[in-house]
Amino acid sequence: WSEFTRRYKKEIRENPPLDARNRTIKNHGQKFTLRLLQKLGKRGAVTLMCHCADDEPECHRDILKSMVERA
Repeated sequence: WSEFTRRYKKEIRENPPLDARNRTIKNHGQKFTLRLLQKLGKRGAVTLMCHCADDEPECHRDILKSMVERA
């Protein structure tokens, strides 16, 4: 989990022209999206959703939440 967390945070902060690791999903706006979530979070509640169960102890949603809250 700690390795996943480190890689997830690194990938979110990357600024490549496109995501060469995934031919279907082009996540080249991740840094912009993180800044947008941080800005929206200062104005009010932001809801982050994914397919993990609400009580899942290891979910990327929690990592993203902590990154948004650090703004």
